[in-house]
Amino acid sequence: MRVVFFVVACLAPMSLLVPPGRSADTVPTPKTAASPSARPQTLDASAQRAVLDRYCVVCHNAKLKTGNLELDKLDLVHLGDHAETGEKVVRKLRAGMMPPAGMPRPDPATMNGLITWMEKELDRSAATYLPAPGLHRLNRTEYNNAIRDVLGLQVDATKFL
Repeated sequence: MRVVFFVVACLAPMSLLVPPGRSADTVPTPKTAASPSARPQTLDASAQRAVLDRYCVVCHNAKLKTGNLELDKLDLVHLGDHAETGEKVVRKLRAGMMPPAGMPRPDPATMNGLITWMEKELDRSAATYLPAPGLHRLNRTEYNNAIRDVLGLQVDATKFL
């Protein structure tokens, strides 16, 4: 009896959250297609290079080295080889710190496209540089199989483990 009362007491306030004339299982369907201007434009490395050359390389080049960055030499095809620089650029762009005030800025769709493309490239290359997992502890079956394969002995691992 107490359990039933407790369940009813907990569920009664939740019924107030459902508006009248609407069932609880009716869920509005979200819009699947975003407007073209809201979607980030992800293009290939040459298109992203053009964006960097137009908005970033003006200050971050081999001659000026503003912020110790030489983005004119950054190889976007192999961005994972320069992951530290790529992460630094993404952080500054995502925070809205670059390009600085007074300098020309790309439209939001182009900026989001560049950030998204750089993040995907960095993530894609990071997956290829995962360290070896190392050794793991063997369970009984694996231990039994290892002893049998390496030493050629039939051992009942359940007696010893």
